Amino acid sequence: MGDMADSSIRVFNNAPAVKWWLVGDDQSEDGTAEIRLEPGVWTSVREDLAIYNLLKDRQLIFDWGLRRRRGKSLPLPYLTIATQIDIATGYGNVACHLVPLLAAEYKLQLYPLMYWRREGTPKGIVDLMSRLQVGSTEWALAIAIPSELPLVPSPNVILLSMWETGHLPEGWEGRANEYATHIIVPCQNQREVFESSGVTVPISVVPLGVNTDVYAYRERPIRTDEPFTMLLYGVLSSRKSPIETIMHVCWKAFRDVDDWHLILKTRFGMAGGGKFTPKIKDPHVQLINEDYSPRQMADLCYQADCGVFLSKYEGFGLPPREMMSTGLPVVWTAAHGHLEDAYKGVTIDIPIKGEVPASEAYAELGGWVMPDWDAAAEALRAQYDEWHARGKTQSPLGTRASAYIATKRTWNHTASSIQDVIQTVTKGKYHA
Repeated sequence: MGDMADSSIRVFNNAPAVKWWLVGDDQSEDGTAEIRLEPGVWTSVREDLAIYNLLKDRQLIFDWGLRRRRGKSLPLPYLTIATQIDIATGYGNVACHLVPLLAAEYKLQLYPLMYWRREGTPKGIVDLMSRLQVGSTEWALAIAIPSELPLVPSPNVILLSMWETGHLPEGWEGRANEYATHIIVPCQNQREVFESSGVTVPISVVPLGVNTDVYAYRERPIRTDEPFTMLLYGVLSSRKSPIETIMHVCWKAFRDVDDWHLILKTRFGMAGGGKFTPKIKDPHVQLINEDYSPRQMADLCYQADCGVFLSKYEGFGLPPREMMSTGLPVVWTAAHGHLEDAYKGVTIDIPIKGEVPASEAYAELGGWVMPDWDAAAEALRAQYDEWHARGKTQSPLGTRASAYIATKRTWNHTASSIQDVIQTVTKGKYHA
């Protein structure tokens, strides 16, 4: 590690309880040492020990910003990527798909702010982590929220970010203006949110993509004896409207029929308004509260006839686009991040009836929208009736939606557009 062994960084213990952190230490007899990291506290440790433990799948967040403050850097053409690496989280999922594509074009220095290797983590990420060498560069791409920008080691940062209400949290605009040179957001609505919140840094819009190899198109077989099946998945907080989807939409749409089934697939045990697993007594509704790999999620899509995603706010919205990619027609809210692809003849767009205050972690941070539940019920019933009318065969709308995603919204499209931004912002210093 060279001189890094004599330097230190800060590590944040994000675990709910005190942990003993096992680290490599060539000064101890057995080659190990234990360092106590209090939960919710930053602790300074040697860089080589931090890097050793980075691959241990611990709930740790790493502050690499001290390298920027020390003025250490590597020469071009290296590019730093600073991000959380976790296929199951929003930003981590984006990074897992973008970083291997960018690694094929640039010499990357990967600075994981957090690393959690789960089933389905792309091989390109695992390979990069296995040969991790840390040396900050003049420029970085940070896939993160603005409050994490001080953790990034490079003096010039292009930030890829988003938010899920009409106003950024207090202080984010200051961090963005202080640390970011340029910002990338996934939709026009997000540019408006960042600018109206006081961000003055130039902003580009680059829609996110779908892994069309995993979420590949598949024609559904005729399932004669099975009910009309709908799917909603994600972190099912109240923002995703899981309870309203049951009570205000499905119960109204199918009040006179019995052959319908709604699958709710959670992430992180989140369903309704908090981290819990509610008991749903309606036999038409199935709640799956397990960790699934991306392949398992795609298989779940293949079991459905229609996707439903009546979110009250989305910075972009990957789950409905993943469903579309597999060949599902999707009923979704025509607002915010969805508008990048709504009204294109490939989605079932539900209008909004007004605004409501944001809640949970987003409380007092701007508003959400209220989808028109009656219109959503009518749309789902129409899909049910059409499914019966065509003999329970594949939806033509789902087929068109999949073709649209394949030609417009793959991660290759996103990576190419981000390369264009890097080329422009760095004034040609980085050539893909």
